[in-house]
Amino acid sequence: MVVLFGLAALRIIPVQLNPTIDRPVISVYTDYPGAAAMEVESEVTMRQEQKLATVQNLRRIHSESEEGQAEIHLEFEWGVDKDAAVIDINTKLGSVRDLPDETEKPVIYASDSEEYLSLIHISEPTRPY
Repeated sequence: MVVLFGLAALRIIPVQLNPTIDRPVISVYTDYPGAAAMEVESEVTMRQEQKLATVQNLRRIHSESEEGQAEIHLEFEWGVDKDAAVIDINTKLGSVRDLPDETEKPVIYASDSEEYLSLIHISEPTRPY
């Protein structure tokens, strides 16, 4: 009887080859032309990171500062409304004060799962077999 129900369920339940997975990661990029990495870290990244740390449903925050650019990656709990998170991030970034005049407006990037999977596939190292 259990086997019959299992076989019936297999016919009814849809199976996807590539299921849609919305990865809860949003990135913020801020350009600071001509600035050294340490200057970007102290003048831009740390100030933005401090405000962004209070975004709701934030699981982890990771930042990178390089010459001329600050990158902050925000990882959220699964199931978070990314549109609401982007609005919250934008509000928090608007409250950051005393950024250098040369900094450009931050760009918020909410990637979708297909872009992320493509990046993983492209960046996977080849292994000798």
